[in-house]
Amino acid sequence: MNPDCDTIIDIGGQDSKVITIDDLGCVTDFLMNDKCAAGTGRFLEMTMKRVESEIGRIDTFVKDSKPAKINSMCAVFAESEIVGLLAQDIAPGDIVLGCVESICQRTASFAQKLAPANPKVFFSGGLAQFDVIKRSLASHLGVKEVATDPLCQYTGAIGAAVLGIRKIK
Repeated sequence: MNPDCDTIIDIGGQDSKVITIDDLGCVTDFLMNDKCAAGTGRFLEMTMKRVESEIGRIDTFVKDSKPAKINSMCAVFAESEIVGLLAQDIAPGDIVLGCVESICQRTASFAQKLAPANPKVFFSGGLAQFDVIKRSLASHLGVKEVATDPLCQYTGAIGAAVLGIRKIK
């Protein structure tokens, strides 16, 4: 979907992946974090429900917010921390933006184990459709922007279909 990239970051509902590819588009390395939900779309979706909103509104929900510090690396502890922040009357937008920053910082650290310096990143998965997450991820990776596609949430399915067609031919 983007032939210029050398690194693919996919943040899905249940896991996050970093994939490096060569000039021919062949996978050279792969890391997956499926051990903790705190770095996934599901965690952010649950956070949005906790603040009585929905994931599709995240870009407007966090507009003009300042990220609250989310210290927990575990989804269970982070959820408790979020409840505590709400009890302290921290603005819901600040809490959600803090969760976005936490996810993107964790994903960038994960990506830097594999990705080259100044990677050309393609960002896929459901979270790639949100501007606030694209900007935060790019910032944490130290790049100007991350490429994505309007069909970002279907990238895996599209790739599987292309491979299936190639195998038939």
